[in-house]
Amino acid sequence: MDPNDYWKALRKSWIVIVALTIVGGLLGIGYTATLADSYRAETSLFVASSTNSNGSDLSQGSTFAQNVVQSYAGLATTSAVLTPVIADLNLDTTPTRLARQITAQTPLNTVFVNISVTDGSAQNATNIANAVARSLRTVATDLAPTSTTGRSPIAISIVAPALVPQNPAGPNRHLITITAAAIGFALGILYSIGRLLFDTRLRTADDIESISEVPVVGAVRRGPHGRIALRDDPEGAQAEDFRRIGATLRFAGNGRAVRSVTLTAASHGEQGPEVALDLALATSERSLRVLVIDADLRAPSLDHLTAEGAGFGLTDVLDGAASLVDATRPWADGVDLLVAGSGHSNPHFALGSTAMAQLVQTATAAYDFVIVQAASVLDFADALTLSHLTDGTLVTVRTQTTNRRQLHEGLAALDGVKASVIGIVLTEARLDGRRNSTSGSRSLTPATSAASAPSVGR
Repeated sequence: MDPNDYWKALRKSWIVIVALTIVGGLLGIGYTATLADSYRAETSLFVASSTNSNGSDLSQGSTFAQNVVQSYAGLATTSAVLTPVIADLNLDTTPTRLARQITAQTPLNTVFVNISVTDGSAQNATNIANAVARSLRTVATDLAPTSTTGRSPIAISIVAPALVPQNPAGPNRHLITITAAAIGFALGILYSIGRLLFDTRLRTADDIESISEVPVVGAVRRGPHGRIALRDDPEGAQAEDFRRIGATLRFAGNGRAVRSVTLTAASHGEQGPEVALDLALATSERSLRVLVIDADLRAPSLDHLTAEGAGFGLTDVLDGAASLVDATRPWADGVDLLVAGSGHSNPHFALGSTAMAQLVQTATAAYDFVIVQAASVLDFADALTLSHLTDGTLVTVRTQTTNRRQLHEGLAALDGVKASVIGIVLTEARLDGRRNSTSGSRSLTPATSAASAPSVGR
């Protein structure tokens, strides 16, 4: 995959990305709404040496103060300092829990101890900060060694008493909301890439063209299952899709006229018979005679779709029980059908027989266009055999059902037998355009007899 594939994946999933970003932001807003405001009160202590005023003593005292000030920062959160604070303020807590609210720091190369206290109440934060500063001064003075004169070498002063904060120090609701939205955005990106890597179902013509050089001759939008678009809704958008494909097929033979095609599916369960009938109807609108042959002998369906009753069919012609003209049935103006007929014990043998080749040759000579409907190329080898009896093979791909592997293997199988694949038809696609109409004026007049069929030798 190249970077363009990832960009396409992001474009396809832009709605998901935007939605997850919005959801993340909303969750962030909701989460911050549950958080209580916290206030931070700060106080500072200055540590100095209590020595004589000569230069040597001052230098040594300053060095001593810098050395012990780090220890005083750690001392501020010990129980020795905090227990008196709890007692003085009558707090309902323990030294351990109170220590989590306190931060004591000493700026580098200074003798300051900065104490900050965070609490849900601005006044409580201020009271605790000042109480900790007083308690630290007392405990540190008591712990310091005394000189021979009984004086402490350290003098601790509260130089900046804590003031009541006017604004909350946290939580940072904007940062939390932005972070949550960013997480949602990242999840959307991961979804897009994961969908590209793991969800290999084909959805658009671009998906097909990214893995195959076979042209996509057209796409048919989604419609009711089992409906023949040009028969049931000839003015609908789906019918126009088939007309465009029918017109494209005229130029799909690399400079030669295409008069017969084998229609097969890249995966099981696609609407191949419906596609065959709609292509036949679209072709017949150009005043051409079309024959549709149901060569899916294992799961025939043309007779059910067209409501044709029992009678002769393809297997009867191949077995010599009937002629082609006897077995063909008029269905609509310009369209005749050759249904599968009675069952056959060896469908692949029958379709690969000389009789089948002669039947297709005779039909192609008698009709302007012949469509041979075959089983899925991955299910059985029938389509591989039939592909050499027609001018080319047309492969149907069902949107969001057929995956890349199936299409790749199907095309590879056809390429392995040197079949001429003239195009791919994407079915049940999501296309923009007008809605299908049910009030179309164009109609198909069912043929009532075989008299209008071209003459085929008996």
